[in-house]
Amino acid sequence: MLRLWSDRTVPPGIRAEFDRQLIVHGSSEDSPDDPLRDLPGARAIVAGARRNYDGGFLDRYPDVKVICRTGIGIDNIVVQEATERGVAVCNTPEGPTVSTA
Repeated sequence: MLRLWSDRTVPPGIRAEFDRQLIVHGSSEDSPDDPLRDLPGARAIVAGARRNYDGGFLDRYPDVKVICRTGIGIDNIVVQEATERGVAVCNTPEGPTVSTA
């Protein structure tokens, strides 16, 4: 089963849906003292704005194949370094549209 690591707490309704298809780990709810503890082996990251995702970070977690940034920006992801390592980067630019309308 695919392992996903989330930098943010996954809401219960979404978590229940994810749990059917993924092994989900979240930084704050699963290991608040060591938020990266469950990241090794994860193939996907749901990234917030809390940390930087650069080449050094990706070298420590070589199983990661995609980083999806919640929200509009990808300022905290070094896209060129991710691309060089075969990691896809995406974001959700329309995500906050309804909540801010």
